[in-house]
Amino acid sequence: MAKSDRDISEWDARLKAQLERSFHNYHKRRIDLSVARDNKQLDWTGETIIVEKASSAAASAKVRLNFDDADELELVQNVEIKSIFGRLYLTNDAQADEWLDVIAGINFEYSLRKGQLGINEIQVQWAGADSVSIAGPGEGFSDAFAFSTKASSGHIQLKAHNEGVPAAGDTIDFFLLLTCGDPDGAGADEYDGPSFAIPLGTLDTFIMATAIRTVNCPIVKGGKILAVNNSAGRAITVSACILEKTVS
Repeated sequence: MAKSDRDISEWDARLKAQLERSFHNYHKRRIDLSVARDNKQLDWTGETIIVEKASSAAASAKVRLNFDDADELELVQNVEIKSIFGRLYLTNDAQADEWLDVIAGINFEYSLRKGQLGINEIQVQWAGADSVSIAGPGEGFSDAFAFSTKASSGHIQLKAHNEGVPAAGDTIDFFLLLTCGDPDGAGADEYDGPSFAIPLGTLDTFIMATAIRTVNCPIVKGGKILAVNNSAGRAITVSACILEKTVS
Protein backbone atom coordinates (compact mmCIF):
# COMPACT_ATOMS: atom_id res chain seq x y z
CA MET A 1 0.00 0.00 0.00
CA ALA A 2 1.34 3.43 -0.93
CA LYS A 3 2.15 5.64 2.00
CA SER A 4 0.45 8.98 2.49
CA ASP A 5 2.63 12.04 1.95
CA ARG A 6 1.56 13.00 5.46
CA ASP A 7 3.39 10.02 6.89
CA ILE A 8 6.45 11.39 8.66
CA SER A 9 8.68 8.94 6.79
CA GLU A 10 7.66 10.65 3.53
CA TRP A 11 8.27 14.23 4.67
CA ASP A 12 11.74 14.61 3.18
CA ALA A 13 10.59 13.52 -0.28
CA ARG A 14 7.43 15.62 -0.13
CA LEU A 15 9.23 18.77 0.99
CA LYS A 16 11.93 18.35 -1.65
CA ALA A 17 9.26 17.96 -4.32
CA GLN A 18 7.54 21.13 -3.13
CA LEU A 19 10.80 23.07 -3.31
CA GLU A 20 11.51 21.80 -6.82
CA ARG A 21 8.05 22.98 -7.94
CA SER A 22 8.52 26.34 -6.17
CA PHE A 23 5.39 25.46 -4.25
CA HIS A 24 4.27 28.05 -1.70
CA ASN A 25 2.14 26.34 0.88
CA TYR A 26 0.77 29.52 2.44
CA HIS A 27 -0.11 33.09 1.49
CA LYS A 28 -0.82 36.17 3.58
CA ARG A 29 -3.50 38.57 2.40
CA ARG A 30 -5.10 41.70 3.82
CA ILE A 31 -8.88 41.93 3.56
CA ASP A 32 -9.98 45.56 3.30
CA LEU A 33 -13.24 45.77 5.24
CA SER A 34 -14.04 49.32 4.13
CA VAL A 35 -15.67 47.71 1.07
CA ALA A 36 -18.93 45.83 1.69
CA ARG A 37 -19.22 42.30 0.29
CA ASP A 38 -22.09 39.84 -0.05
CA ASN A 39 -20.89 36.29 -0.69
CA LYS A 40 -17.95 37.56 -2.72
CA GLN A 41 -16.16 34.55 -4.24
CA LEU A 42 -12.45 34.27 -3.48
CA ASP A 43 -10.50 31.64 -5.39
CA TRP A 44 -8.35 30.62 -2.44
CA THR A 45 -7.44 27.01 -1.78
CA GLY A 46 -6.03 25.32 1.27
CA GLU A 47 -6.92 23.63 4.49
CA THR A 48 -6.08 26.31 7.07
CA ILE A 49 -7.32 29.87 7.54
CA ILE A 50 -5.81 32.03 10.28
CA VAL A 51 -6.74 35.62 11.13
CA GLU A 52 -3.32 36.76 12.25
CA LYS A 53 -4.04 40.44 12.89
CA ALA A 54 -6.95 42.86 12.82
CA SER A 55 -7.18 46.63 12.76
CA SER A 56 -9.29 46.50 15.93
CA ALA A 57 -11.36 44.13 18.04
CA ALA A 58 -14.44 45.32 16.11
CA ALA A 59 -13.10 44.25 12.70
CA SER A 60 -15.04 41.21 11.49
CA ALA A 61 -16.32 39.33 8.46
CA LYS A 62 -18.16 36.10 7.64
CA VAL A 63 -16.86 33.35 5.40
CA ARG A 64 -18.38 30.27 3.75
CA LEU A 65 -16.18 27.38 2.60
CA ASN A 66 -16.59 25.84 -0.86
CA PHE A 67 -20.29 26.60 -1.33
CA ASP A 68 -22.18 29.91 -1.31
CA ASP A 69 -24.96 28.37 0.79
CA ALA A 70 -22.71 26.78 3.42
CA ASP A 71 -23.00 27.90 7.02
CA GLU A 72 -21.16 31.12 7.75
CA LEU A 73 -18.08 31.17 9.96
CA GLU A 74 -16.86 34.29 11.73
CA LEU A 75 -13.54 35.90 10.91
CA VAL A 76 -12.12 37.99 13.75
CA GLN A 77 -8.64 38.28 15.23
CA ASN A 78 -7.06 34.97 16.34
CA VAL A 79 -9.67 32.78 14.63
CA GLU A 80 -8.26 29.55 13.16
CA ILE A 81 -10.26 27.42 10.72
CA LYS A 82 -9.01 23.98 9.71
CA SER A 83 -10.94 22.46 6.79
CA ILE A 84 -10.16 21.76 3.14
CA PHE A 85 -11.48 24.44 0.80
CA GLY A 86 -11.28 25.17 -2.90
CA ARG A 87 -12.92 28.57 -2.77
CA LEU A 88 -14.28 30.99 -0.18
CA TYR A 89 -17.32 33.25 -0.07
CA LEU A 90 -16.78 36.43 1.93
CA THR A 91 -19.42 38.71 3.46
CA ASN A 92 -18.88 41.88 5.47
CA ASP A 93 -20.47 45.23 6.16
CA ALA A 94 -18.53 48.32 5.12
CA GLN A 95 -16.25 49.14 8.08
CA ALA A 96 -14.24 52.32 7.61
CA ASP A 97 -10.48 51.91 8.21
CA GLU A 98 -10.88 48.29 9.30
CA TRP A 99 -9.03 45.26 7.93
CA LEU A 100 -8.09 41.65 8.61
CA ASP A 101 -4.71 40.05 7.89
CA VAL A 102 -5.44 36.45 6.89
CA ILE A 103 -3.15 33.50 6.24
CA ALA A 104 -4.42 30.68 3.98
CA GLY A 105 -2.31 27.54 3.70
CA ILE A 106 -2.07 23.83 3.07
CA ASN A 107 0.14 21.43 5.04
CA PHE A 108 0.61 24.47 7.24
CA GLU A 109 0.29 25.28 10.92
CA TYR A 110 1.04 28.55 12.65
CA SER A 111 0.58 29.14 16.37
CA LEU A 112 -0.63 32.58 17.37
CA ARG A 113 0.42 34.06 20.68
CA LYS A 114 -2.89 34.13 22.46
CA GLY A 115 -3.56 35.45 25.91
CA GLN A 116 -0.94 38.16 25.73
CA LEU A 117 -0.64 40.14 28.93
CA GLY A 118 -0.63 43.92 29.04
CA ILE A 119 -1.34 46.87 31.28
CA ASN A 120 -3.74 49.77 30.93
CA GLU A 121 -3.75 52.93 33.03
CA ILE A 122 -6.92 54.86 33.86
CA GLN A 123 -6.59 58.39 35.18
CA VAL A 124 -9.51 59.00 37.53
CA GLN A 125 -11.21 62.32 36.81
CA TRP A 126 -12.88 64.69 39.25
CA ALA A 127 -15.32 66.96 37.39
CA GLY A 128 -13.07 66.53 34.35
CA ALA A 129 -9.81 67.28 36.19
CA ASP A 130 -7.03 64.96 37.36
CA SER A 131 -7.46 66.05 40.98
CA VAL A 132 -9.85 67.93 43.25
CA SER A 133 -9.49 70.05 46.37
CA ILE A 134 -11.93 68.99 49.09
CA ALA A 135 -12.59 71.48 51.90
CA GLY A 136 -12.56 70.09 55.40
CA PRO A 137 -14.76 68.68 56.58
CA GLY A 138 -16.33 67.57 53.34
CA GLU A 139 -16.46 64.94 50.63
CA GLY A 140 -16.11 64.57 46.89
CA PHE A 141 -17.07 62.00 44.26
CA SER A 142 -14.96 61.21 41.23
CA ASP A 143 -16.42 60.97 37.74
CA ALA A 144 -17.50 57.51 36.66
CA PHE A 145 -14.80 55.36 35.07
CA ALA A 146 -15.00 52.10 33.12
CA PHE A 147 -12.73 49.09 33.40
CA SER A 148 -11.36 47.56 30.19
CA THR A 149 -13.28 44.56 28.89
CA LYS A 150 -9.92 42.76 28.78
CA ALA A 151 -8.99 43.56 32.38
CA SER A 152 -8.30 40.59 34.65
CA SER A 153 -7.15 42.42 37.80
CA GLY A 154 -6.36 45.91 38.94
CA HIS A 155 -4.85 48.25 41.52
CA ILE A 156 -5.86 51.75 42.57
CA GLN A 157 -3.26 54.29 43.68
CA LEU A 158 -4.65 57.00 45.95
CA LYS A 159 -3.01 60.33 46.72
CA ALA A 160 -3.81 63.06 49.25
CA HIS A 161 -1.99 66.38 49.74
CA ASN A 162 -2.71 68.71 52.67
CA GLU A 163 -2.97 72.29 51.43
CA GLY A 164 -2.46 73.87 54.86
CA VAL A 165 -0.39 73.25 57.98
CA PRO A 166 -1.27 69.65 58.83
CA ALA A 167 -2.81 68.90 62.19
CA ALA A 168 -4.00 65.79 63.98
CA GLY A 169 -7.16 64.43 62.37
CA ASP A 170 -6.30 65.60 58.86
CA THR A 171 -7.20 62.31 57.24
CA ILE A 172 -8.92 61.28 54.00
CA ASP A 173 -11.07 58.15 53.77
CA PHE A 174 -11.41 56.62 50.30
CA PHE A 175 -14.27 54.36 49.17
CA LEU A 176 -15.03 52.52 45.93
CA LEU A 177 -18.57 52.53 44.51
CA LEU A 178 -18.95 49.84 41.85
CA THR A 179 -21.40 49.17 39.03
CA CYS A 180 -22.14 45.95 37.19
CA GLY A 181 -24.43 47.80 34.81
CA ASP A 182 -28.16 48.47 34.83
CA PRO A 183 -29.87 46.10 37.31
CA ASP A 184 -33.46 47.11 36.51
CA GLY A 185 -32.99 47.77 32.80
CA ALA A 186 -33.98 51.42 33.17
CA GLY A 187 -31.24 52.48 30.76
CA ALA A 188 -28.33 53.74 32.88
CA ASP A 189 -25.59 52.16 34.99
CA GLU A 190 -26.29 52.27 38.71
CA TYR A 191 -23.64 52.47 41.43
CA ASP A 192 -23.40 51.18 44.98
CA GLY A 193 -24.60 53.65 47.57
CA PRO A 194 -22.02 55.21 49.95
CA SER A 195 -23.26 52.98 52.79
CA PHE A 196 -22.30 49.89 50.78
CA ALA A 197 -19.09 51.21 49.22
CA ILE A 198 -15.85 49.26 49.54
CA PRO A 199 -13.36 50.95 51.92
CA LEU A 200 -10.04 51.52 50.13
CA GLY A 201 -8.16 52.95 53.09
CA THR A 202 -7.33 56.09 55.03
CA LEU A 203 -4.48 58.49 54.26
CA ASP A 204 -3.22 60.56 57.20
CA THR A 205 -1.78 63.87 55.98
CA PHE A 206 -0.70 64.81 59.51
CA ILE A 207 1.79 61.96 59.50
CA MET A 208 2.78 62.73 55.90
CA ALA A 209 1.57 65.93 54.21
CA THR A 210 1.53 64.14 50.84
CA ALA A 211 0.37 60.57 51.37
CA ILE A 212 0.08 57.85 48.73
CA ARG A 213 -1.26 54.32 48.98
CA THR A 214 -1.91 51.52 46.46
CA VAL A 215 -4.62 48.89 47.04
CA ASN A 216 -6.16 46.00 45.15
CA CYS A 217 -9.25 46.69 43.11
CA PRO A 218 -12.06 44.32 42.04
CA ILE A 219 -12.83 44.32 38.31
CA VAL A 220 -16.44 44.79 37.24
CA LYS A 221 -17.95 47.16 34.66
CA GLY A 222 -16.90 50.42 36.30
CA GLY A 223 -16.96 52.56 39.38
CA LYS A 224 -16.56 55.86 41.18
CA ILE A 225 -14.36 56.92 44.09
CA LEU A 226 -15.67 58.73 47.16
CA ALA A 227 -13.13 60.77 49.15
CA VAL A 228 -14.11 62.04 52.63
CA ASN A 229 -12.00 64.82 54.21
CA ASN A 230 -12.11 64.50 58.00
CA SER A 231 -10.04 67.63 58.69
CA ALA A 232 -11.59 70.29 60.93
CA GLY A 233 -10.71 73.06 58.50
CA ARG A 234 -7.94 72.31 56.03
CA ALA A 235 -8.50 71.52 52.36
CA ILE A 236 -6.91 68.35 51.02
CA THR A 237 -6.28 67.70 47.32
CA VAL A 238 -7.01 64.13 46.23
CA SER A 239 -6.30 62.18 43.06
CA ALA A 240 -6.23 58.57 41.92
CA CYS A 241 -5.24 56.32 39.07
CA ILE A 242 -5.96 52.69 38.23
CA LEU A 243 -3.61 50.18 36.66
CA GLU A 244 -5.29 47.20 35.02
CA LYS A 245 -3.68 43.93 33.98
CA THR A 246 -5.24 42.93 30.66
CA VAL A 247 -5.38 39.71 28.66
CA SER A 248 -5.90 39.86 24.89
